Amino acid sequence: MAHLKTKATRHVPEERLRWKLWLIRRLYEKGWPRQRILDLFWFVDWVMRLPEDLDRRFKDEIDRIEEETKHALRHEC
Repeated sequence: MAHLKTKATRHVPEERLRWKLWLIRRLYEKGWPRQRILDLFWFVDWVMRLPEDLDRRFKDEIDRIEEETKHALRHEC
C-alpha cells in the first residue's frame, strides 16, 4: 500500500503528507502500541520520502497526535 501511494503521490508531496498522517491517526485510533507504529513508520518513511519542510511538519503532527492520544487515554480511566 505504501508503495502504491508513493507512486500515486510522486509529484504531490502535500498529498503524500496527508496520506501518512491519515495512516498514523488510524493506527492510534485502533489502539496500536506506540512502538509498533514507530516500527511500521520506519519502513513507511523509507518508502514515502517527504521534502525536508514537510517531513518536519509530519514529525510535529505526530507529536501532536501522540499528545492527543495520551490526553484521551487519561480521560478514559
